[in-house]
Amino acid sequence: MVIGGLTTAGAAPSRLNVFVNKAPGDINCDNASRKTPTQSFDLAEDFDGVLEYQTDFTKFQACASLTLHFPRNFRGETGGGDGVTEIFFVGLRGEGTGNRRDMIVTAVYETKPMPGDHKTVAEDGAPALGV
Repeated sequence: MVIGGLTTAGAAPSRLNVFVNKAPGDINCDNASRKTPTQSFDLAEDFDGVLEYQTDFTKFQACASLTLHFPRNFRGETGGGDGVTEIFFVGLRGEGTGNRRDMIVTAVYETKPMPGDHKTVAEDGAPALGV
């Protein structure tokens, strides 16, 4: 993983928290600092984008989604207020496995039965059994 490129001095991120395979909406700017990341990196200011950070292979197998959180920059600012973190480039390296995501299932449920949708035996033309 490469994080960097030409940015304003001090505005580059100094920390990276990586979350793997989290559900959509599970990680956001409000709760990312309270969640436990899959892996964290202390970053170096890299104006040329040449430093590469090695991930723990075992934690990134079967990765379907990746969430990157940059909590602070080299000025010591945390993203809130006027603190601006600049990222020019994010490079990822790895091998695609060809895994396909599970299909989304669309299901329709009735909250109120519609009698017209459910024919009775007598309406089907089948002989009714008398008792």
